[in-house]
Amino acid sequence: MARVDFGQRPKCLKLTVHDKYVRGEQEQGQKMMRFVSGKPSDTPAIVADWIANARANAEGKATRDGDREKTFVDEVISHNPNVIDVEMAMPGVLNDNGDLTAPRMDIVALEPHGDGWQLVFWEAKLSRNDEAKSLTTPQVFRQLEKYRTWLRDHEADVIAAYQQTCRILVDFRERTMKANPGIGELGSGIRAVADGAVLALDPTIRLLIDGRKDTGRFADRHLAPLKEETTAHLVQRDADLTLPVGTTVAAAPVTD
Repeated sequence: MARVDFGQRPKCLKLTVHDKYVRGEQEQGQKMMRFVSGKPSDTPAIVADWIANARANAEGKATRDGDREKTFVDEVISHNPNVIDVEMAMPGVLNDNGDLTAPRMDIVALEPHGDGWQLVFWEAKLSRNDEAKSLTTPQVFRQLEKYRTWLRDHEADVIAAYQQTCRILVDFRERTMKANPGIGELGSGIRAVADGAVLALDPTIRLLIDGRKDTGRFADRHLAPLKEETTAHLVQRDADLTLPVGTTVAAAPVTD
């Protein structure tokens, strides 16, 4: 994860990243590393450390479930070119203690919808996560309801923001092609929305479960209750990393 933006000079690229993603350290606080293209520095060596750290996580060396979940999301991104955001923050949401927090939805993607496209939102969980396991009412349902209510209250703002996101992604790719002509193509939805295609929003929060290391108990015991509430996609093999299109149930009305 890093923040990337362009400076006033057309070829000036700025990158800001938390030190833990580069060094693999589990330290607390906000120790940030900043780089500016065109200036002499040890950036190549640091980027090499960053890549090595990311690969260690991708190879299953992550020590925490939170790290494994992020690795899972990375794999999903690589199989879905119309994913346009991760960890979308919703500022100003009250938690159970009455405090303002910024909960984050794991994946924002585009999918075809009528004559245009629509935003869809996915919450990722590992199959061993207790929040997604229950024979009656899984804890994750409360989380999904908060997200759904917030999206319905801010639908127009969210759509406008992601229309701008698509335009920015197209601009980033065009700028990057000057240095890397072989860069991959953007998803067709991203280009279509950037060009003015109609964009809608599905407030139903979908569940994406990584069950590749599961013994089958999750599918047998816990998947059905999830599917009764929302779209729940269980990944049991790498081929399942492609996100399904469309919902399996209608979103329940939000009540006060």
